[in-house]
Amino acid sequence: MEEKRERLRNRLTSILEKINIENKKKELQLLEKKTYNSSFWKDSEKAKTVLKRIPALKKEIDEIEMMQILFDEDINEAEKIIKKYEILLFFVSKI
Repeated sequence: MEEKRERLRNRLTSILEKINIENKKKELQLLEKKTYNSSFWKDSEKAKTVLKRIPALKKEIDEIEMMQILFDEDINEAEKIIKKYEILLFFVSKI
């Protein structure tokens, strides 16, 4: 079990390095701040794009944080999310 936990910890660390959650949080704050500017709403296409990006970022940040919490609490659930992100990162790197 400890060997599995250590392998999973390495996989989680790799994901966290590639995703860089702090940059995602900064991007989210910046986008949310933009929505408070009255000129933001003048370009409806740009506003629509930003308004789609905000919930996507929130979801990604929540999932990443959940991965970290689950790693300590429920290793099997954490492994499912880690696998999902490994696949996602694999496909993103191919684009």
